[in-house]
Amino acid sequence: MTRSIVPLAVVAVAACGSEPFSSPEARSLFAYSNDLVHALHSEAFALPEWPATYELACPEGGRITMTSELTPSGQPDTLWHPFIGCGVGGWVLDGQLDYLGITFCDANAPSFAMVGRFEVADHGECVIDAQETCGVVTRGEACGVTL
Repeated sequence: MTRSIVPLAVVAVAACGSEPFSSPEARSLFAYSNDLVHALHSEAFALPEWPATYELACPEGGRITMTSELTPSGQPDTLWHPFIGCGVGGWVLDGQLDYLGITFCDANAPSFAMVGRFEVADHGECVIDAQETCGVVTRGEACGVTL
């Protein structure tokens, strides 16, 4: 069965390829990919050189990298995260999950839009469009499923 990609306005756009994701699968894929990005951030922010390109090995092979764009005051504004053959939680992800328009509620609680598209081995495409506000995912969709 083939499912077409239909854009939706406002907050979330999501669709999957030839093998639709169940709700638990979509939420799992989102959680695994977002957790990896956060792990990469923890390592990168601890290093003295910033901005730079950072890399993290994925638990089941492959890697995720991060590059950034900073505001004039030196704060992160945009973080790009390409996933290259990244194996995690039984998934193999190729694509990108980016954090856009980053602001901080406090030192440990950022707000940003998460926008990404993965080609998931044996499943097809998964689009992620979500919002994290003050460190909490407040809305969005992954692979056609509301988070």
